[in-house]
Amino acid sequence: MYSEGQFLEEIGKAFGFADLRLRNNSFKSFSVSGKMLGKQFSIFSSLLRELKPVYKDNRFQRIVWLGLVNFLSLLLLLSWCSVTKSMGLLSFTHLIFFDTLCLCICALSIWVEQKKPNAHYTFGYERFEVLAVFVSTTFTFVSSIFIINKSIWRWISHTQIHTGMLIPGIMLGFVCHMMITYCMKNKGLNLVICASDSSWLQNRMSFFNQSLSHIVPGITASSWPRFNPLTLLGCTAGGILVLTTFLIDIFNYYSADAIAGICISFLICLTMSPLCAYSGKILLQGTPPHVKDLLDKCLREVSTLDGVLEFRNEHFWLLGFDKIFGRMTNYVMI
Repeated sequence: MYSEGQFLEEIGKAFGFADLRLRNNSFKSFSVSGKMLGKQFSIFSSLLRELKPVYKDNRFQRIVWLGLVNFLSLLLLLSWCSVTKSMGLLSFTHLIFFDTLCLCICALSIWVEQKKPNAHYTFGYERFEVLAVFVSTTFTFVSSIFIINKSIWRWISHTQIHTGMLIPGIMLGFVCHMMITYCMKNKGLNLVICASDSSWLQNRMSFFNQSLSHIVPGITASSWPRFNPLTLLGCTAGGILVLTTFLIDIFNYYSADAIAGICISFLICLTMSPLCAYSGKILLQGTPPHVKDLLDKCLREVSTLDGVLEFRNEHFWLLGFDKIFGRMTNYVMI
């Protein structure tokens, strides 16, 4: 049994200890939050330090302005997609989002050009550019698959489409897509487009050119250039959406929008798949077929030199889009 004074003293001690514990916990939480803020500030300062020499480049300033215009257009297109409930316009908007990723690849290419090899990255930073192209094309490929799934459900539910903002959305998206494709030189993506296999649209276009060369005299299949797959994709998607608008306005055929969303997303997948495959082979240290043929020719010429016996364990791979590295064991006669 405690007396009244002892009871109050015990309560005071208990509250005093509790107060000390609360203060100790508050100091610990304050120190932890201070460490987190310090870490975030160091990351932000290092990011600014890396971007400072890049920002002085005139190309990066153009990327910033194009990115701002493209971002505002993307927000406007997304708002029109919610108003019109159009899956075709949403598929076209995802193509504009890919253009935003292309601008990020351009900025990364400028950063890679200014970075030099060091102790941590002895081969340089070119593989970051390859990784950026692979991530951008793969993300666009996967997002198009989700749009196909959503378009199928819209096709089943027979959702009505408001066509009031479809034509302005098509025009805005087409202008933004062509502006990003031709107003900014994307070194990494252009090299992938030139070196990768032809897309489905490019194959259909070459087949059309061959058919036209048999009909029109003076035109040969080799006289036509290899079209940019992104340009063909933008023109085809815009044409599909214009046809969809006419079908909805004239015949009230609302299912045409869901079919357009499926077709555009499917064409995006067919266009991105060769780009994904080529950049993925580079990341896996593979050798493209056109490079392998040149290497075999060079090795055959070197093997004819005096004193060279044979080559073993040769392995060559592309470090970036325009640099090749390799190793091999060379046996010579001394």
